[in-house]
Amino acid sequence: NQEESTLKVNVTGGTLVGNTKLYETDVTGAEVKTSLEITVAESVGVTFNNAVAKVGNTYYDTLEAAFAVGGTIELLKDVTLTSALEIDKEFILNGNDKTITVVGKGLRLFADATINNVTINNASSAGRCIDTRKNVTVDLNNVTLNTTSSGNNQPITVGGSTDGTVMITVRLST
Repeated sequence: NQEESTLKVNVTGGTLVGNTKLYETDVTGAEVKTSLEITVAESVGVTFNNAVAKVGNTYYDTLEAAFAVGGTIELLKDVTLTSALEIDKEFILNGNDKTITVVGKGLRLFADATINNVTINNASSAGRCIDTRKNVTVDLNNVTLNTTSSGNNQPITVGGSTDGTVMITVRLST
């Protein structure tokens, strides 16, 4: 008396590779007839493979989207921004030795920030890597800021043209 069972596998995104045949035996060693249904659906949302940043267990395909959430942001790959990025939520950026390439006024900080283990480059004329505003506290830990163009380049602008107190702590940074 042979029993039949069905195993269903759903794959979301990615590629199914390998043998799709299923062999199964019962406790006596007799072969059990098993059919295998595999459904491969198109990937929905952002996954580890196409993400540039992660906040908690959520992946983001743009750095802008991760900064909009705030919190602890893990940079997963090198990123190039096409415009200055205004950040108004407190954050910790763990750069994982990656590089962020910015333009114009770079990362404009309107909230407290801790930035760790990252290189920020800006080749724009009169470019900034970090531009602080208002009352903010910024901690830079093992951060490299590079401005390489002509003009009034400033790797970090403290306070800009706004009133307020800016506190910056720099550790092992260039």
